Amino acid sequence: MSPVKYLQNFRITKAQHMLTISELSIESIAFSCGYQSAEAFHKIFRKTTGMSPNAYRQEKRQRTISSQETMNNNRPDYIETDDEL
Repeated sequence: MSPVKYLQNFRITKAQHMLTISELSIESIAFSCGYQSAEAFHKIFRKTTGMSPNAYRQEKRQRTISSQETMNNNRPDYIETDDEL
């Protein structure tokens, strides 16, 4: 892997993480990841991941909500304590 490709992958991975866990704007994330403009970031992000940064963020949030709902639906209605045993 070339140094340029390595750096691009590193930046996109960092951006994916930031999109998932933060409320920062796309522009702020772009600059934090070393891009000179939000447009350049958007273009490379879409080329690399197949979706826009906003679409990526929405998909990750939807998956998180679905996972939380599944976990909540699978837990028992109550938890036995030692006193009940």
